[in-house]
Formats: sequence, C-alpha cells, structure tokens
Amino acid sequence: MVLAILFVVTTTFAQEPEKKLESISTEPKSVSAMLKTDNGKNIEIVGTVIFTLVEVNSDETLAGNLVYALADAARRKIAKVADRPLSEIPVSLTINNVIAGFEKDTKCPDLRIGFMPMDREVAGGRISLHRLDLAIRESQRELSKLLCWYARPLREKGGLFRKINRILKGEKEEQQSEQS
Repeated sequence: MVLAILFVVTTTFAQEPEKKLESISTEPKSVSAMLKTDNGKNIEIVGTVIFTLVEVNSDETLAGNLVYALADAARRKIAKVADRPLSEIPVSLTINNVIAGFEKDTKCPDLRIGFMPMDREVAGGRISLHRLDLAIRESQRELSKLLCWYARPLREKGGLFRKINRILKGEKEEQQSEQS
C-alpha cells in the first residue's frame, strides 16, 4: 500500500514539465566606435553589436548583456595602431549589466531599444560606443509577444514584467512568488 502511494506521488512529480530558460536578443547591427589607444591615438573601428535581454525592471528599463564583436580587419587595425600582437586583441567585448530602454513610440514588429553611450577598457586602449539603438524583431515566441505588449503605452505592467522575468530565468510561477 505504502509502495503504491509512493509510486503515485513520484509519478505525479516526475510528470511535471520542466520550465526551460528562454532568451531574446536584438538583431545584429554594424556599429562604429572610437578607440583611444594607450599611446594616445584615436581610431574608428567597426563591429557588430547584439544585446541579450536578461531582465526587465519595474522602472520599465531593460537589463542585459551587450556583445561587440570585432571583425579581423578591425582587430588588425587596433593591433597595428596600439603596437600590440593580434593575439592580445579580443575577438569580442562583452559588457554585462547594461541598462537600456524602449525608444519613444516603439512598437512591433521592430521594438527599438536605446542605450546611453558606453566607455570600456580593452587591450590597447579605451573603446567608446556612442548612443546605440538596436531592435528586437517580433516572433511567434511567447517572450517576444509579451515584450511587444510590455512596450505599449498605457498598460499595467506589474504582473507582465514578472512573467517576462520568469520566462527569461526559466522559473515556474510559484518560484518567482516565493522569492518576492
């Protein structure tokens, strides 16, 4: 009898579907940046930028990670001007905990996201990314649809931003409410 109850309880918990982590990123965009080398020279470089959303904040900002990927030509240019070996020049620069916001009047299918200027140290100098604007393209995924709704003006966002964060973190509904 006890074995039968234990089997039923184990089977019930085993059948509960796992919530999988989801992510959403902007479309890649070619962006120029200024690099001030350690030896005082300024050069313009071009790379590809992608922002991956990690969390939406209650103040309607977006938090995530920005990756600036450098093409080989840009890396060679930096190495030459900075007088460094190419192996010391990174292929990409990741900036964590970046805060962004929806551009005014943005809407799907292309949610426009704006970023403040950023400066970061890299091998050979300091890179400056001027004001960026990137886009998240709408898809049929639930997370995409929720972001489209979230970006709309004049809507209640409290429950919506919590639901988006649960999806981004792969949490079940009760996990989020236990942590709050």
